[in-house]
Amino acid sequence: MELLACWSISRAQRPLQLEAERSLRLAGAAAALRHNIGAPLTPAEQAKLEASLRPARQALTSTVGVTAWLEGRALPVEKAIEEALMREAPSSSR
Repeated sequence: MELLACWSISRAQRPLQLEAERSLRLAGAAAALRHNIGAPLTPAEQAKLEASLRPARQALTSTVGVTAWLEGRALPVEKAIEEALMREAPSSSR
């Protein structure tokens, strides 16, 4: 899911804010999944992920970015996968 989160922001064809929120939501969901299964990223992987997500974080206010991350952490795995596979990010139906 981290890969999809980073890919989403790098390939943004829609408004950057929507893709940035989606990217952070997916990254939050991936972090929750990794936490739940006991598979944390290595420090090198974490640094690479943070660098990839930097454009998303910069595109949003701190509050919006944190909210997107926390929404992702709260998503059930099935919903996170569904969102990751969607071509268009969902509108405010979260």
